[in-house]
Order: sequence, then C-alpha cells, then structure tokens
Amino acid sequence: MVKHILIADDHSMMRQAILGIVKDDWPDAICHEVGDGVRLLERVTQEKWDLVLSDISMPGMNGIEALSAIRKFDPLLPVLIISIHMENRYVVRVLRSGPSGFVIKSRVQDELATAIRMVMEGKSYLSPEMAIRMGNSH
Repeated sequence: MVKHILIADDHSMMRQAILGIVKDDWPDAICHEVGDGVRLLERVTQEKWDLVLSDISMPGMNGIEALSAIRKFDPLLPVLIISIHMENRYVVRVLRSGPSGFVIKSRVQDELATAIRMVMEGKSYLSPEMAIRMGNSH
C-alpha cells in the first residue's frame, strides 16, 4: 500500500511525531523528511512518492504554494496537509489548492492513520472538527 512517503515540516519534532505514527501502522514504509517547501517540491519532482504529508507554514515556499506546484506536476499524487491553522481563510486556500486531505496538527495522533488510509484509497479526508467549522461558515 504505502511504500514511499515524504514528510515536509519545518519542525523536526513534528516530523518525528508523524514518522512515528506512520511507522506504527506501516513499518515497511520508506520515509524521507524535508524542512521547507522548496526542498519538498524538489524531492517530489525528482523522485517517485506514494504519499506526501506536508505542513502549510514552512520557509522558502509555503505548503500551499508547494501543493499548487505539485498538482501541476503530478495531479494524482496523494498529498495530505497537516497544519495548526484552522482559520477558515487558511482552510479555504488549502482546499482550493487540491489536497487529498487536511488534518489538524492537534489531532494527528488520533486521525493521521485514518486519513492516510482514506487518501490512499482515493478518497478525501477532512478533520471532523474542521468540517464542522467549515460547515458553520456558510
């Protein structure tokens, strides 16, 4: 199922937490890490990935800009956004960029494995708390 995963976050502790969750469910997955959006885009365009897990707030190029570029390069690559930002304006911008899913960082421990399974099945995932907030904004 999930073989090659690229984790993009500018905080190494967050990358390690995500890596630990991934390895719990997919111990054979080969995971690589980057700390900024420029490196994320470089790795995506140079190598084959099954899944990208990316933060929004990163130096060089933010996750939304990187996601837009990734979509032009590989529209079918599953990209799961993991962010602390829950404000509707961020969520709307991210969703317009075409992610496969969106998980709130505070819910990563509880939701990441489920979100990965869903996006790898070709479905989309939105943290339930975020879906409720977005529903209330209209």
